Amino acid sequence: MPSVDEILNGAKFPTTTVDICMRQDLNTRREELLAYMTEGEKTKKDDKRFGQPDIPELVQAQAELDQLEEEMIQHTLTIHMTGISSAEYNSLQRQSGKPRDGNRIDLSVGFNLQNFYAMLIKRCTMKVTSYSGDSVEFTPERWKTFLENITDAQFDLLGNGTKQVNRDTILTPTRGQI
Repeated sequence: MPSVDEILNGAKFPTTTVDICMRQDLNTRREELLAYMTEGEKTKKDDKRFGQPDIPELVQAQAELDQLEEEMIQHTLTIHMTGISSAEYNSLQRQSGKPRDGNRIDLSVGFNLQNFYAMLIKRCTMKVTSYSGDSVEFTPERWKTFLENITDAQFDLLGNGTKQVNRDTILTPTRGQI
């Protein structure tokens, strides 16, 4: 059984990864293909004349989808995140600045949420990897470019990643459950 000091010194924060595709324009065509293929599969099942296993148009759409998804994957960065201490988390809130004028959410929490999450995302990022799995150095200039070129939904994905590693409840089994 580990000692209290071993337990304290062995503490580790939770981790997660978030994939961000930098070519979101490709997703529109992907959604079109998926809808077309879903409708085609329904037609194939409903129409008894379609006895053949594959409809050429659906085979072609699947090939295009496979190629498109591969291109999306090649333009995806994986953000590896870890939790931080409560003291550091609260310090980032204080450093994020005053609430933005007229922003009710900022006013309700007492700080600039946009700045806070940008700072938190950067701080919680352990590393960034490319499609090949290689680590990518994220300089301040790369961070700036990255944050300027992601959608609000992608920013929310990253924010949710920081929430997962910093704010989600971690259930600990009790002695009776072991």
